[in-house]
Amino acid sequence: MKKYRVIVRGMAVNELNCLISLLERYEYQVDTRGWGRLVTLDHFYETYNEMPNTIDVIEKSGIVASCEVYRRGMAPNKPVKIYDSIDQAMGRFPNAKYAVLGGRNEDEKFANQDFENRISNLVNLLNRKDVASEEREVFSQITQLHSEFSKKKLDDSEIGNR
Repeated sequence: MKKYRVIVRGMAVNELNCLISLLERYEYQVDTRGWGRLVTLDHFYETYNEMPNTIDVIEKSGIVASCEVYRRGMAPNKPVKIYDSIDQAMGRFPNAKYAVLGGRNEDEKFANQDFENRISNLVNLLNRKDVASEEREVFSQITQLHSEFSKKKLDDSEIGNR
């Protein structure tokens, strides 16, 4: 590894956005290839919950040249860098772990306008086919999180009107 400059790049995406993307990606794979790989909720949450700690361990280990964290941008191929362990001028977050956690919160704010449309598209897609139990489980989690998100948004707006 001493011959290489290794950069670890992580994406800070909030839970609801991740799950919607997970199901969208699976449905796209099935539609275009005839098959897809759906990640189970258990595996998703194991990875999602551990990712901030994993990037923290990697960054602190010193075995990589740098760690960078991005959140989604306006297009899938245009992520926004929110942390760079080498470029301390960015300085919004003290380390990669907190950049992931803070970036997830930012992603929720930026993504909330798309939730309704993306969930509606998934409902239309799923209504046209036989849905496997794993898909149903992921979609159920999406609708539960979206309901919680909508309630939180409503509660936040009521606070400002008091």
